[in-house]
Amino acid sequence: MPYELPAHRPQPYSFPCHMFGVSEGSYLRCLHLSSVSLKLPVDFNGFPNLKKLIMVDVNIRNEHVEYLLSKCNLLEFIEIACCRMLTTLRALRPLNRLKHLKVQDCILVKQIEMKCGLTILEYSGLMVPLKFASISTLRNVCIDLTSDTTALDYITKGFPSTLQHLEALNLRCNEHKRAISPVRPLKFIYLRHLRLELNIFGVNEHKKTDALDYAYLLDCAPSLEKLELHMWMQCPHEIYHAGHGELRSLPLHQHTHLKSVYITGFFGHKDQVELALHILRSSTVLKEMKIDSRVKIIPGGPYTSPAIYRTRHYLDGYMVATVFVQGADRNNVVEVTGAIQYSFVIIDDGHARFCLISEPEF
Repeated sequence: MPYELPAHRPQPYSFPCHMFGVSEGSYLRCLHLSSVSLKLPVDFNGFPNLKKLIMVDVNIRNEHVEYLLSKCNLLEFIEIACCRMLTTLRALRPLNRLKHLKVQDCILVKQIEMKCGLTILEYSGLMVPLKFASISTLRNVCIDLTSDTTALDYITKGFPSTLQHLEALNLRCNEHKRAISPVRPLKFIYLRHLRLELNIFGVNEHKKTDALDYAYLLDCAPSLEKLELHMWMQCPHEIYHAGHGELRSLPLHQHTHLKSVYITGFFGHKDQVELALHILRSSTVLKEMKIDSRVKIIPGGPYTSPAIYRTRHYLDGYMVATVFVQGADRNNVVEVTGAIQYSFVIIDDGHARFCLISEPEF
């Protein structure tokens, strides 16, 4: 979750670096700085045994961060958040023990370059170049992009495209346009868990994105075992019915590892139905597919109900998922949630009519 800073901040306290000489600094193992101003003297000796460094809302310049990191050779964890003066985060001297880097909401940062071999990377902000001495050890990546870059474009063109050894990827993006599908699929042969959080927007009353494009994920991650797809749709609501034409289908390539699928924000749009059916039909060892018509990823906590979403949206999604996805399930793996106790009938024009017996659970 992003940090929330007060609108009016007091003058930051100037951190007394002079109090930490050679002997005093050697005792520090963890340092957490918040709402301070940090300027290192030229004779700064560093913290030779520091393992954990957290800086939140710290006024510090690029060169002082680089100098600080050069004096902390045993660092294992670094978190830098809301440092508004930073434009570049660099560590050109090796940090051989650094395994976990977390950078959040440093709005002016344009580049991150560090000589380290990370295991875990968490980043929130604009799409910027990320350079590390080694990426072969990187196993877990969490990216929250505030720029308008589709998830598929980032996977194929951004930093993760070089992470063949990646095991878990959590990616949050704003979707304003359709992704440019790659000609040759990349292979993340070690990727086991993929979680996508997609904020889908409409332009001029139309949605330009196409959920079926995300069928590509099954091709690029042949070892994927768990897929989570959480959607927040701020676009015109129109559920699928036969009048919209036949459901599209892509060539099926058997996926022999995917066991668990979890989809939220399923409103019953045509492309959502097509994607769910493709996953269902392609996954030969699927144990569970949970489809929830409720929205999970909007601000305010899970399953909050903003004004733009009415009860009908959730009921529509529940109904469509039950009829078209659960109805195509031959192995009893699909579970649909978001509304309870209703009945419906299918009439000749392909529309489903339902009678609500009780309100949805939220």
